[in-house]
Amino acid sequence: MKGDCDTHLEGSLHPGDLGPEAMTACPTRGDTGNAVTVTHIGVKSGAHPLERTAMDLHVPIIVGVHERGSHTGPASTPTTATNAAPGLVAAPPRGKSQVALKIIRNVGKYREAARLEINVLKKIKEKDKENKFLCVLMSDWFNFHGHMCIAFELLGKNTFEFLKENNFQPYPLPHVRHMAYQLCHALRFLHENQLTHTDLKPENILFVNSEFETLYNEHKSCEEKSVKNTSIRVADFGSATFDHEHHTTIVATRHYRPPEVILELGWAQPCDVWSIGCILFEYYRGFTLFQTHENREHLVMMEKILGPIPSHMIHRTRKQKYFYKGGLVWDENSSDGRYVKENCKPLKSYMLQDSLEHVQLFDLMRRMLEFDPAQRITLAEALLHPFFAGLTPEERSFHTSRNPSR
Repeated sequence: MKGDCDTHLEGSLHPGDLGPEAMTACPTRGDTGNAVTVTHIGVKSGAHPLERTAMDLHVPIIVGVHERGSHTGPASTPTTATNAAPGLVAAPPRGKSQVALKIIRNVGKYREAARLEINVLKKIKEKDKENKFLCVLMSDWFNFHGHMCIAFELLGKNTFEFLKENNFQPYPLPHVRHMAYQLCHALRFLHENQLTHTDLKPENILFVNSEFETLYNEHKSCEEKSVKNTSIRVADFGSATFDHEHHTTIVATRHYRPPEVILELGWAQPCDVWSIGCILFEYYRGFTLFQTHENREHLVMMEKILGPIPSHMIHRTRKQKYFYKGGLVWDENSSDGRYVKENCKPLKSYMLQDSLEHVQLFDLMRRMLEFDPAQRITLAEALLHPFFAGLTPEERSFHTSRNPSR
């Protein structure tokens, strides 16, 4: 039995949902220097498309039609960038291609963040003219009634959304391996160009094409979705930071945040490597490794899973309130303490099988989850890890076609 997950987006708007509202405007020009046009952005009755609630700083993304220097939004489908799906958009006119628009609210701090993101995306495009390094491609940007708009290539679902729609059934190990290799390849490129992403997580990793087939798992006695094409792109450079720029104290989404950030010891490119280690675990098991929202508990979980925090990191941190005599202050008899004790165990105990390729994956993850960022594996080193010996020549070629058959 086969299906196309792109045609079933929960909470999306379909043409029948649209009200009579429409907008026609000529925004300021983007990098192409040609006139940019946005027409007929459909929304639910009474809701302005630039006022609808959305995650983080951004309002809904409009999936529309794009030709060089021109953005047209028949926009029958406002949705998030990560949900952008060809199955929900009418076939574009000949000679045009579908794009996803990221629209940033017309608020000073958000506009500044958008300006910085556009600068990063332009640098990436400049350094990767052939788009070999798997970062999401910005096709253009423009200003629409004060709202910054960035046009991207249209991709599939993000890897978290696919996991969620598959009832958090883990990705098969061959899929984990291919996605891991692509992540290491993409982030090595960024790091070699003095750029740290700082917000890597499954939501910011998109499938090029998220079509799937449904298979019956005899071992689990249930149906599972299996993505046909595991080619991915890294997205959301809104927090990306160049080496020479100011480094804010706190970066990374909680579950993917490294210890040096929690302890305020400063951070650099190794913080991305830690995040990748957490992501690979989540792909492999279907749940996050560090399920917490509090610093002290987060550090305790790290010790339960990875061993003691190095003493030199404890001595250097300003966060001495978490420690006493070189150890974490933690009540194991509290409800939080019991939760950690019952749910956190040494990393290797999470292995689903003890075959060589599973052992190799966990060795790679453990090297990525080294407490000391100076001792953490680099992505150039990671790409040479034995875990990737099982890749096919095609998987090493970084093929990013939307063709599900690869």
